[in-house]
Amino acid sequence: MERYWVPHPEYVFAPCALQNLGDKEVTFKDNEEQVVNIPVAKLPELPKVFDAQLLGVDDICTLEEVNQALERYRSCNDSMELPPHIYSVGLDAVSGLRRGDGKNQAVLISGESGAGKTESTKLVLSFISEALSGTDSGPGIQDKIMQTNPVLESFGNAMTVRNNNSSRFGKWLQMTVSASLAIESCTVTDYLLELTRVCSQGSKERNYHIFFQLIEARESAELKSLGIMEPKDYAYLRGCLPKAPGIDDARFFEELKDAFQSLGIDSKLQLEVFGIVAGILVMGNIEFSEAGDAAQLVDEAPVKKASELLGVELEALKGALLKRMIKVGKDVTMANRTKPQAKAASDAMARLLYGRLFKWLIKCINTSLSDANAKKSGQFFGVLDIAGFESFEQNSLEQLFINLSNEHLQQHFNNHIFKMELDDYKAEGVNVGDGLSFNDNSDIVTLIDSKGGILSVLDEEVAMPKATDTTFLNKVFKAHEKNARLIVPKITGGGKFGIRHFAGDVTYLSEGFLEKNVDKPPDEAGALLSDSSLSVLKQIGATIVEELAEAAGAGGGKKKAKTVSSGFRSSLASLVQKLNEADPHFITKLKSILSAGSQVEKAKLFVEALPEALKLLGGVADGDVVLGKSKIFAKQPVMIRLDKARDMAVSTYSIDIQRRWRGNRVRKMLATCTVVFDELKAWCANNDFYQKPGSSAVKKHKTPEKILEEVTKLDAIFKKAEGLPLQVPRKKEVEKLKQKMQNEATAIQQIKGIAKTINPIEIEEAFVRAKEFELMDMPEVSALKSRLEKLTQQLPLVKAIQTALDEEDLEKLQEVMDAVKALDLHHSPEEWIRELNGEELAGRVYDNLEKLKAKRKQEDIRAKQKEEAKQQVFDQQKKQEAKFEVDEEAEKKKKLKERKSRATITGFTEEDQQKVLMSLLAACHEFDFLALEKGLHTAAENKIEACDTLDKAKELLEKMSSEASLVAMLRELQEQLKHDHSAEIFKRLQNVLNRGKELNIDQEAISSAKDCMQSGVRQRARKTLKGNVFVEMANMEEVELVEKAFSDLSAFEGLKTPQEWKGHKKASLLAAAENRELTMLRHSKLEIRDALTKVPSSEVRQAVSCFHSILGWMGDRPLPETQRLGFREDIAQVAKSSPTLADEIYVQVMKQLRENPSDRSMTLGWKLMLRLCQQVQPSEKLDEFVRSFIMHGVKSSNSEVEHMAKQCVADLNINAAPDGVHEGADLLPVTVLLIDHSVRKVHMPRASTLQQLKVRLAEQLRIGAVEEFACFQMTDGLETHRLLPESTPLSMLEEKWAKLKASLGRASHLVFKRRFLSFEETLNPGDLTHATLTYRQVVWDYLHYPVPEAEDTIKHIAAAILHLEFEHYKQYIASRRLDDPTILQQLVPQVSLRNRQFRMWSNKILEAFDKLQLEGGSREEPRLMRMSRVLDKCKMMQLFGAHHWLGRQVESIPPEKAALPQAPEKNCPINRKQKEGEYWICVDLFGVRFVTADSQPGQSFSRGFLFNEETLERVYCCKAKGNIVQIVVKTVDPENPQAGRVNQTITMVCPAAVDVAFCAHTVQELYYPREGSDGLKVSMIDLVSPARESRAAHS
Repeated sequence: MERYWVPHPEYVFAPCALQNLGDKEVTFKDNEEQVVNIPVAKLPELPKVFDAQLLGVDDICTLEEVNQALERYRSCNDSMELPPHIYSVGLDAVSGLRRGDGKNQAVLISGESGAGKTESTKLVLSFISEALSGTDSGPGIQDKIMQTNPVLESFGNAMTVRNNNSSRFGKWLQMTVSASLAIESCTVTDYLLELTRVCSQGSKERNYHIFFQLIEARESAELKSLGIMEPKDYAYLRGCLPKAPGIDDARFFEELKDAFQSLGIDSKLQLEVFGIVAGILVMGNIEFSEAGDAAQLVDEAPVKKASELLGVELEALKGALLKRMIKVGKDVTMANRTKPQAKAASDAMARLLYGRLFKWLIKCINTSLSDANAKKSGQFFGVLDIAGFESFEQNSLEQLFINLSNEHLQQHFNNHIFKMELDDYKAEGVNVGDGLSFNDNSDIVTLIDSKGGILSVLDEEVAMPKATDTTFLNKVFKAHEKNARLIVPKITGGGKFGIRHFAGDVTYLSEGFLEKNVDKPPDEAGALLSDSSLSVLKQIGATIVEELAEAAGAGGGKKKAKTVSSGFRSSLASLVQKLNEADPHFITKLKSILSAGSQVEKAKLFVEALPEALKLLGGVADGDVVLGKSKIFAKQPVMIRLDKARDMAVSTYSIDIQRRWRGNRVRKMLATCTVVFDELKAWCANNDFYQKPGSSAVKKHKTPEKILEEVTKLDAIFKKAEGLPLQVPRKKEVEKLKQKMQNEATAIQQIKGIAKTINPIEIEEAFVRAKEFELMDMPEVSALKSRLEKLTQQLPLVKAIQTALDEEDLEKLQEVMDAVKALDLHHSPEEWIRELNGEELAGRVYDNLEKLKAKRKQEDIRAKQKEEAKQQVFDQQKKQEAKFEVDEEAEKKKKLKERKSRATITGFTEEDQQKVLMSLLAACHEFDFLALEKGLHTAAENKIEACDTLDKAKELLEKMSSEASLVAMLRELQEQLKHDHSAEIFKRLQNVLNRGKELNIDQEAISSAKDCMQSGVRQRARKTLKGNVFVEMANMEEVELVEKAFSDLSAFEGLKTPQEWKGHKKASLLAAAENRELTMLRHSKLEIRDALTKVPSSEVRQAVSCFHSILGWMGDRPLPETQRLGFREDIAQVAKSSPTLADEIYVQVMKQLRENPSDRSMTLGWKLMLRLCQQVQPSEKLDEFVRSFIMHGVKSSNSEVEHMAKQCVADLNINAAPDGVHEGADLLPVTVLLIDHSVRKVHMPRASTLQQLKVRLAEQLRIGAVEEFACFQMTDGLETHRLLPESTPLSMLEEKWAKLKASLGRASHLVFKRRFLSFEETLNPGDLTHATLTYRQVVWDYLHYPVPEAEDTIKHIAAAILHLEFEHYKQYIASRRLDDPTILQQLVPQVSLRNRQFRMWSNKILEAFDKLQLEGGSREEPRLMRMSRVLDKCKMMQLFGAHHWLGRQVESIPPEKAALPQAPEKNCPINRKQKEGEYWICVDLFGVRFVTADSQPGQSFSRGFLFNEETLERVYCCKAKGNIVQIVVKTVDPENPQAGRVNQTITMVCPAAVDVAFCAHTVQELYYPREGSDGLKVSMIDLVSPARESRAAHS
């Protein structure tokens, strides 16, 4: 039944179940069956009861209603306007800072271990950070403050029996703020770090987190050198639990390193810190044995390892542990330690190292958080996080210190709330009566912390030569035995004493008090650590040496030696002083004026006028305002009304000030308009170019630099015009002129820049630009003409020379030499182009040619002689044959010579030439300018002869180098696209667009062509991007088109230009200027100042705030984990609120995913992208950009990202805009939820029925067996799904549900899922969508199962789900921690978690998962096979596939309420032992079953009646009326068994009675058709009526 928080006469508010909804009153019952009635009008105001509120959660901030509060409190002015919350405390403090009275603010957080102090501190700090984020704080100071949390938690927090993340120290954070409320600096002061934990811990506890973080990360590259072992290998960790539930040591270690880096602790210092921590662990492994009176090492290996890690000498460390220093006057002697003394010295050294390392980290933090230029004093905001009163079985000095600090805090509270207030009343002559009193604890503070008090006695005893804990205790008893607060034991000698604290009596054991109070480090420690090779220990050692010197000086003078007690009390006194200076937020008096007579009269008049002045706000009751001698006292209601009145008065003045300021600003802006427009007019008159031939900019300004200076002047004018109320006249025309001037200057610079180029194509392109801008008469152009002629001849010649030289071929060398002579270059070497180095190469050709000729001549002579000798032995008969062979060889040489004659001078063969020409043809076909350039350069370089292809390529190159020609080409291609959507046209258009962007041609032409191309590609790409691209092979040509059209997000037309966008907030005041073109669409950890897209001005602030949330969700700004978790849903809700904001958020997420260096941030970003794809659709113009971006994610090497990207595409397809919308048709937009929480949208005629909607959905989802599906109703706030009749018209649903929402404030939704599931259910491999939806429904039914099942059944189902969704749960499986309630709720039915045995379930599920893995459950199995395993396990549950409702059997009802007036009078008790009781009514394909509501595994009672007529106990008919359902069954009457089966009636009271009857009717009609089934029919109108819904809403 649905439960609400209902006003209760005994418990104020109690969780109550709704019983009956009447016309005027609603009836509830609490857990004790007590009836509570409230007016029906109050029902919508009642909050729903969440199970987590009753069961409890580890962290209250995971509750949805708590997590979403930050923004409400951040934007609120008065915490009293909102419900109590931890943020309201932060809001009060911030309001105190904003008052401007310079009063300091402090938040005090105290409580016992596990109460939530640590998380509360982080939440308060995060609220302050958010609330002051708009101020000009120091460089990243808020982030740095938040980054202190990982450091302090790692080194100062540990697992205790009460809390898995318990702070074992107290801290005071003091933030200095400026007058503008900017945080200037921060200091952290620590109190009472629990050092004893380093060496020993209690059972079921852990040592500090840092030890386990290092162990978890020991295999990382940075820590491998430290040789860290497992927990069982360290004596200090052997008694600990290795894992703390909910603590991910590996992840927290990564956060710790990031925090170190942010706080200025570099990687080198980090390694030193980690080495020291590892060394402390090794210190615990050092063991000693007795050797006479002296201790000796059992094994030297641990000492050696510790010395290496700590960077100290081995012998020095051994000496410090085995020997002790004895000082007598100036004489120093060394004495051997005994075995116990050596072990104590080793542990003391470990504690000293850890405590001093913690202090060193605090010092580093304070250095990082302090600004050298900031004021050392000023208004501050402080947060105190300290342990509350402690009382254990054994309490020592640490508990006394903690309890003393709490006594001081209680005294501070008393002074402000009671004592000072009462003194004030007395001084002012205000009578408050004798009934107001309070418990004062001043005497407790005096007993402990005063001169002569307990701690003073302890300090004195430390200095005494023969003092012991017993002598200390005796002196305490002697000095304070009559003090009522001191408890003296009746039997002395046990070393115990007690104190009656404010919070209760605490007994202390004085053993070890003196030893713990000594604050003098061992004499050996200073020298040992000062000589360390680690800089951290050097600093710590130097500090210890200073302290030892100070202590030695104190010993000889009057100054007392420093003790732990004196140091703590000094810090505590300083803290209390700061608290006294701060505003504690609970003062409720209104200070007035001086007590002079005239002022008193004014005060009287003020008090008399108050009732009338506050009349509209509620007035003033008698006695609520009292006039004192110099002050006016008012009760809280009056103070609240006065504050409101003040706010109203101030707002009136504020509005007037704003009006005057805005008017003045507009007048100034209009004056600026006049100046700016005059400057623009003068600029245009001075740059009136391109209006007629010969009017280029260079003719007037002479140089490109002067032209660009004019462009810069125009940019400055436009900059001045930004934000002015009037439009700049002729702005588009002027921008075109500016663009053309820029292009002309670029063309001139290009011409001058290629004076020494050796690329003829580059010169030809420059000629085209020169002609376009009438620059052909420039001397540089004439020089380029001459150079082009020479290049045309010399470029192929030089290449031929290089080839001939490389091959050393005589014929080729002679050929190129002839070519050189033909150009007369051997006589005119100055004609060579110097950059080609042709003259030097030609000289080398001449030299090589002469050498080769001489060599050839000698070879010919020797060959001739050898040939003549051979010829003499040949017979005459061989002459003819020889002649034939010679002729054949001559023929071969002839053919080779012909082939060579067809090659170019560079040796470029005919085949090579054909390849170049073919590539040029392809480039001409696709308008590929880069390919054109490359092909023509190759042709020129190799002197390919002129042909039609070359001429065509050169012509196209010239066209694509001219702005006018490119614009004409764009227009022509757009016309072609109107009737030709072939891929070739798109490729041409894309290539021309790219060339146009290079030449910076007219932006209107570019924009128009781009829109045209994207529109066309968008239509072609629907199949590629929205089809099943992961199953079937996609058309790669289409993918390539989409990639080119939509891969560049900057091409999205809704995006602001980098010039329009205001950029990121600066990381610091001195940060370099931002290059917005580079940073606008790339990952950044900085906040943005402006929306990225062109959202309406009213949504800009929300867009910026949303990016702030994205930074928090993705971990790009430090936040408490509990606060981060709620951001994803908040972002999705904002996206759903507005289409323009949806596009903005999609762009923001894509920005943060581009070039993101953090794997964790990347994964979280994709999770956010997945949630957006599931819940909101990008606009049509952004859709393909999003899909193209997601397709890149599909190719990711990160398997988790790849999986999420694929799911994004699938969800976008399901969530796509509905098809088949026709203008003018009477269509109803219908949104349908699938069982996997995804959404499908369709438009249906209003007269359509749910049957027609179901068919349409099946078509869109491509589901077979549509008859197995049905539509259900789901109402907000309810987890039940109601089966709806298929004949229901959609228009009727729309009308009825609108009335339902108006009456109850709850919206209803359609859910599309399987109507029934059977025990023979299997997943269809031929219909994957059907199989997937069936699997999701099985899991949904399993998690919402009504009764507890056997633990073995549950654990095996959960293990099968783990195996299927391994990627989702792998981090929890790896850390062996599933006991997080949010994880278990996805694996175990809620009903089975009510006992809160989370650890037990975690162990059982992991055990079953391990067994499944061993039995061959491979993760490589097809997903369908793994889904089938889950299905098979679920079918073992007794109520698998059943619809269920909670009801109560009754024996009799009034006749007018009967659903079946003619029902048999004989009642059929479900359980003969209990005639009336609560049961789950379960309907499935076989019949109706009744299961006891308090059912437990092995202890449940159930009884079933089947639909089959041949069964012994069967259902005959069923009908409902109101909340009564009557079922006529045929069964044997136990009182008259001889009569056989007779008709009997089962009457149930059930809010969902109609649903029960209709479900039974549906099963019988579909699967058991028979005559006489009319009794099962239910009114369809009743199913959708608001009155019926209001009853079923609470089932």
